[in-house]
Amino acid sequence: LAAKTAVVTKGYVKSIIRLNVDPARVVYLNDVVTTESVKVLVAKLKKLDGSSKPIYLLINSPGGEVLAGMNLISQLEGMQSPVNTVCTGICASMAAFIHQYGVSRYSIDRSLLMFHPASTGGDAGQIPNVLSKLHTIQRSLDKMFAYIATRSNQSLEQLQSKIVYGDWVDAEDAKAEHLVD
Repeated sequence: LAAKTAVVTKGYVKSIIRLNVDPARVVYLNDVVTTESVKVLVAKLKKLDGSSKPIYLLINSPGGEVLAGMNLISQLEGMQSPVNTVCTGICASMAAFIHQYGVSRYSIDRSLLMFHPASTGGDAGQIPNVLSKLHTIQRSLDKMFAYIATRSNQSLEQLQSKIVYGDWVDAEDAKAEHLVD
């Protein structure tokens, strides 16, 4: 980190951190989270892995597929290189979950995080099969919510009560709620 300053604007304090980022160690998620987009990101992350130098995952995404997002989160957790996440516009839905798994989580001014309950994504098929898949995904999401609650120093109940109808959080509130570092 190059510098950290505090700026007072209209009664609230902004914490500004200037990062020294090696452009060669930046990966972007600027699209919907899909199996294909995650496959490309995982390949890029694997190519950069293997040193102690941080990688920055810059995210501006409306979210997307839960299973694809969980695959990316597994890759982030398995990296030797630390991967820091930066919300550069909007991190909504699955993108907000991905953002929470950065070693350090950053957010630029006027960016937004949005968490909401998962949807079925249009699953079809035999009812027992669909119910089994949905139950398994819900258990995985519950574990991710527990991780986010712990990391943000909130109770699981506090976090879930905010998310039940969709929780939009700007950068300053995300900092106050410990959703960014």
